[in-house]
Amino acid sequence: MKCWRTLVLISAALMTWACPSQAALFDHSTLDGILRHYVDQDGYVDYDSIRLNSMTALESYFETMAGTDLAGWPAAERRAFWINAYNAQVLYRVAQNSRLKKMSAAWWILDRPFKVAGGMSSPIDIKRLLRKEGEPRILFSLSDGTLGGPKLCGTAYTADNLDVLLQTNASAFVNSPQNVKVEDGHLQLSKFFNWYARDFQKEGGVQAFISELLNPNQRDDADLMRRLLTMAYRKTTFVYNWTFNDLKNKAVAAPRQTGLPDAVIPPDAFSTSNPDLSKSQ
Repeated sequence: MKCWRTLVLISAALMTWACPSQAALFDHSTLDGILRHYVDQDGYVDYDSIRLNSMTALESYFETMAGTDLAGWPAAERRAFWINAYNAQVLYRVAQNSRLKKMSAAWWILDRPFKVAGGMSSPIDIKRLLRKEGEPRILFSLSDGTLGGPKLCGTAYTADNLDVLLQTNASAFVNSPQNVKVEDGHLQLSKFFNWYARDFQKEGGVQAFISELLNPNQRDDADLMRRLLTMAYRKTTFVYNWTFNDLKNKAVAAPRQTGLPDAVIPPDAFSTSNPDLSKSQ
């Protein structure tokens, strides 16, 4: 019996080796190499080194993206393409403008269009497109270059790693005390959950989404958080840190997050704009 099972396992392994998975429809290795080299495990970016050594590589990557036809692509391949396009463009623009300190003073970085998938789209356009997918976990894979936003992943997205990374990123964001914590007896959340609240409606709302991802193995206060989400959500305060996720900011105490009036929002959060990117979908 053991010999028979061994033969079956060997045969399966040989079949897997002889029939590799289908090749990716787009090569993201250039971006992957840059992310692996310049982004640390905490999501801080060495923008100075990128500006000195890798701007040409990023420009070459954008050139290959410019005329790509996404027609007929599987959803995972298409989503990975757009997520990488967003992150790469923000990475490039922040590295290009090292004098800037906070995204709140540089909205134009997110609103500047570039040629991608046969059309002109800005990072704001791309986020709006991806939000229409109805998958809120995607939000946590789009890094806007700030310390308050989703952490930049140190690898490019592909169809193969997409679902795992979407779940990992969402869980990491929720379980970070920076984004979900108790302050002075009240729940304090990243303003990210306020800006994009409607994206979580299909998951039962922000409270249900956070509660589902809170992990007692990662934080001792998970049960307290769930109670506050259920019983005292109206007293929640929302904060955000607009400082760029520059490696230089890791060596010093990061500026405190600040509560912001509702009028101060990213230009893509509550917009009803519906960009026509149908040719690229």
